[in-house]
Amino acid sequence: MKSINLDITHRCLLQCPKCMRQKHPGLHKRGKDISLGAMKKIAESFQYISFCGQMGDPIYHPKFLDILSICKNNTVEISTAGSGKKIEWWEEAALISSNQTWVFGIDGLPSQSNQYRIGQDGEQTFQMMKHISNIGAKVVWQMIVFKYNQDSIEKVRLMAKENNIDLVIIESSRWDIPYDKYKPDKHYKDRPSM
Repeated sequence: MKSINLDITHRCLLQCPKCMRQKHPGLHKRGKDISLGAMKKIAESFQYISFCGQMGDPIYHPKFLDILSICKNNTVEISTAGSGKKIEWWEEAALISSNQTWVFGIDGLPSQSNQYRIGQDGEQTFQMMKHISNIGAKVVWQMIVFKYNQDSIEKVRLMAKENNIDLVIIESSRWDIPYDKYKPDKHYKDRPSM
């Protein structure tokens, strides 16, 4: 199966401290939104398309719903922090194709996540994640373990299970200094995830 990961926009609402956008602020200004013409060519050439931005969140591309429509015959994975869109947008996006997987980055309990994902409305993101799961979308909760959320893993695991949402726990490697305030006390990547 041919696959590609795309960074389709430079746009993002968040200010995550370890993100390249924050560490190298001039870089994202060189990016631009992918054109629909280019997206059509890519969709014809690749079966599996992942939208996991390094410099932007794909849902903020101004024509993202058009992009999803172009990719309705592809297998698509969308990684997002998921803040700021209305419920109608989420419903339309989730119903465009049954071949989509939505990966939501909420680091810890929804009320905690904005400690790293600065600007994220974790509660609203969690509600949209539950809502599109309830209407049939495949949803994954991706949690990066930080010092502030390391004691919430079991609660997050239970919340995901109660809402029929898969959980992936990630251990970051973006520690600049040994005593980084975000670095968890121990390793968590060997813990089983759902």
